[in-house]
Amino acid sequence: MTDKAIDFSSRRKRLSELVLDDSVILLSSSNIKSRNSDSDYPFRQDSNFYYLSGFNEPESIIVIRPSAKKRKYVIFCRDRDPLREQWDGFRSGQDGAKEVHGADEAYSISLIDEIMPELLEGSRNIYYSMSSPNGVNLRLNHWLDHIRANKRQGSEVAENLLSLDSLLDELRLIKTEDELLLMKRAGEITCEAHIRAITNVCPGMYEYQLESEYLHAFMQGGAKFPAYNSIVGGGNNSCILHYNENSSELKDGDLVLVDAGCEYEHYASM
Repeated sequence: MTDKAIDFSSRRKRLSELVLDDSVILLSSSNIKSRNSDSDYPFRQDSNFYYLSGFNEPESIIVIRPSAKKRKYVIFCRDRDPLREQWDGFRSGQDGAKEVHGADEAYSISLIDEIMPELLEGSRNIYYSMSSPNGVNLRLNHWLDHIRANKRQGSEVAENLLSLDSLLDELRLIKTEDELLLMKRAGEITCEAHIRAITNVCPGMYEYQLESEYLHAFMQGGAKFPAYNSIVGGGNNSCILHYNENSSELKDGDLVLVDAGCEYEHYASM
């Protein structure tokens, strides 16, 4: 199943039905995380951000305004940049955010402090994720202060700042048929990985070599990432609850404990 087959707009509509009247919903993407001085970890989008937008790029913020007549769904994202794209890969830019990802309007992320107060002004309630520092909750007070500064000109500031996390948990609790298919495929790929590992394990192999059998099967099945750090522990290592060094040699007669599963299209196998 591709992104195009997932109806992200219906997810946003269902969320909009859960919020109070005169509300704005804000959600921030994940950020790129540095591995060392000149290398980054592979980018992995925030699950809730992807669930609502299908937009798989960092430095992005989505705005959902159910009660608005215009600009109901807005994406702030990076600009197209041929030089950076030559190094880091394709960027959708504002045109892609609208044409491919269904935004009513899209703006450069560099303009967010200028435009966001316009989008928040007049709303009574602002829903945003309070679970961790991100592009929204680190800057929200600044945007609200900007609106307050214009209060004499009739600008209205939101009365309530509300957590989006519990609403998203409720929304995502019951899976759609499309989601169940993705979860089923994640389970199938993981099953294939276990069979491959069982077939190829042998004394003298190192734990990380057995782990590589899983990674191979995951990627061959279409899953780019494991869902979590794999545990492959032989002998005494099998008794370490969160063992992840996976560096010891497997001895003949050892019990080998494996806890591994793939992530397929942002859904983890169980």
